Amino acid sequence: MNTIQKVTHAEVLASNARDASDYHTEQSDQSRLTIYTDICRDSLRDMKLRAGVVLIASILLASLATPFLGLFWGIGSFITMGVEVAFYKSFFKAEHERLRRRDLTIFLTINFIKSLIYCAAGVMLFIQGSPEAIFAGVVFIGGAVVNLTLTNQAGRIFYIVSTGPLIATALIISSIFSFQTNHLAPLVTTSLFMGMVFQAYFDRRKVIRELRQTSNDAERDKARAEEALTAKSRFLAKMSHELRTPLNGIIGMADVMRQGDLPQQQRDQLDIILGSGDTLLWLLNDILDHAKIEANHFALENDDEDIRDIIAQATMLYRPGAIKKGIALSYDVEGVKTPFLYVDGRRLRQCLTHLISNGVKFTESGAVLVKARAYEVSSDHESTQPGPTLVATSVAGADADLATNFDDTGRPADAPANGDALENEGVSPEDEAAKPELLKAIIEITVSDTGIGMSQDQVNRIFDAFEQADNSITRRFGGTGLGLSVSQAVIRAMGGEITVTSELGVGSTFTLRTPAEISAPPDEDELELIDPKMPSSGGKVLVVEDNIVNRKVVSALLKEHRIEITEAENGEIALTKIAEDDFDLVLMDIHMPVMDGLTATKNIRAANQAWSKIPIVALTAAVAPEDKAACMSAGMEEVLAKPVRSGDIGDVLERYIWEKDSKSANTQKSRGIGHGIGKSDTRKTA
Repeated sequence: MNTIQKVTHAEVLASNARDASDYHTEQSDQSRLTIYTDICRDSLRDMKLRAGVVLIASILLASLATPFLGLFWGIGSFITMGVEVAFYKSFFKAEHERLRRRDLTIFLTINFIKSLIYCAAGVMLFIQGSPEAIFAGVVFIGGAVVNLTLTNQAGRIFYIVSTGPLIATALIISSIFSFQTNHLAPLVTTSLFMGMVFQAYFDRRKVIRELRQTSNDAERDKARAEEALTAKSRFLAKMSHELRTPLNGIIGMADVMRQGDLPQQQRDQLDIILGSGDTLLWLLNDILDHAKIEANHFALENDDEDIRDIIAQATMLYRPGAIKKGIALSYDVEGVKTPFLYVDGRRLRQCLTHLISNGVKFTESGAVLVKARAYEVSSDHESTQPGPTLVATSVAGADADLATNFDDTGRPADAPANGDALENEGVSPEDEAAKPELLKAIIEITVSDTGIGMSQDQVNRIFDAFEQADNSITRRFGGTGLGLSVSQAVIRAMGGEITVTSELGVGSTFTLRTPAEISAPPDEDELELIDPKMPSSGGKVLVVEDNIVNRKVVSALLKEHRIEITEAENGEIALTKIAEDDFDLVLMDIHMPVMDGLTATKNIRAANQAWSKIPIVALTAAVAPEDKAACMSAGMEEVLAKPVRSGDIGDVLERYIWEKDSKSANTQKSRGIGHGIGKSDTRKTA
């Protein structure tokens, strides 16, 4: 038994050694190929310079020796250069997995011939016998050796083949010269010179080896860091999906119970459950956004929006909390001169809710005021209204590190040139120039409170991730310190900035300022009109969901609207039920056993039956942009993220069932991911 164990252990060690050897061999081959590819690129780049050197050397040789020798040597050099260029171009353009022996042989042969040509020039100058010719020959050979020593990247063999003939020629010439002059000085001097050149070569190789190792280590560390960020993003996305499922049960059922006839005490208890669930959902979204920003996977989804609605919705969300605390919460949109803008409304609303939430949270008495301005920037990039320069500072004093300089368009001076920095990646300058110039506007929203305020040191750290103004704030008010960090990243992606002025014990003012493109007001036929004859209940819905808790939650929410409900546990069962019965709407989960929601949707759309056009809405905990894009690509009308509330279900029923026979059905805007998939582009152009 021990013998078997020893043999097995030995085999494992041998296998590991072979794997390590194979790995290093592969790395060595790849490194060698990279080096020789770089030689090709550098040689082609320096070919004009070398042609100039050859031309000057030919003229020098013709003047110090004979015109025939100069012409002969120059023609030979240019022919060699032509062969060299042809080979380097073919090698550089070809795809190689590793450096072939034939290519290496050609490399060495070309450089050996090139070295012999340089030697010939030195010998021809030396045999002329004149001091100036001998000096020129020695300098020419010595200069060639120094040049090869400083530029060689390909290793010892390449260096020996390239410099060997030159060094041998120099030593032979110096020996002959010493013999003729009966003095050892020429030979000793040449030998010392070559020795110093060799020393410089080996020192340079050591430095290059260390630099390559450092570069490889940095690349490896970068790859590991990117891999870790990607793994973290995947983990958080998975956790998000798993957490949203029980949250859907908690928030959904609590919402259903709250609709009933309950005593005030139980209604208050349900409000606590719903509030806690919303807080947990908000925290989950912030963590996901922070991970996307870290992994550079964050993207904007711009659409035509009325920012007055965004400000009103964000403010009214916290009106009940403000009333409960006895503080005033109001908003002022009188300064909004260009309300219809092309922005990511969901993200702008997210940033505003963070700012307003903090204002209400940290204000014990007094008021929180949200004030907005939006004004056009004229075509010559001068604002049609004066706007103040914004500086992040406390009342106590300014900090140069926090100063934010805005250019004439209202954009931070160091922000990307394009407002939609992440959305417009990859647009060529030609395509950008061909696009019509879109009229710009500046959005400026201030959220002022009479709360606890901050010191200058606290202001300096307020936008750092997982930081709060003071550790005692976490114990007293809660929170993770992610909200402002995420909001700042979002606004910077839009091309803007969030700044703050604050005084401890007096209050704070956060200012959100960002550029946006102006959209035309919606046409009358685009407005969603309320039809008094439109039904507000009834319909037949198929709920496709594998999780029994989620099915019960959705069914309970649908029953409030007197919907006839049919359930299916997976996509395969759903296909059968759709073919057998008539439904007004399908609520489809994405991740299910047997057949997932995407496959089921594709099969429904491809069936070419009367029921193939049935509205399908994704009901899923997968909320990443790529998940939403996959749903739309499969043929779904829109995506409803879990956890769902009664109002969310009611909106979906209204759009896809109750409006079917109303007069406004033909003018309804297409629905999609986030906002406005299928809307026409109504942005104004100059």
